[in-house]
Amino acid sequence: MRSEADEVLCLHQPAAFMAVGQWYEEFDQLTDEDVLDALGKA
Repeated sequence: MRSEADEVLCLHQPAAFMAVGQWYEEFDQLTDEDVLDALGKA
């Protein structure tokens, strides 16, 4: 992140932070095809 921004602030990080997906009701896996499609459109 340091190469992308001058400063990064983390306002709250739970002590038991294991994975991003645990904090979302829906956090489906993407297929390789989905990722390549999105990158192609960027």
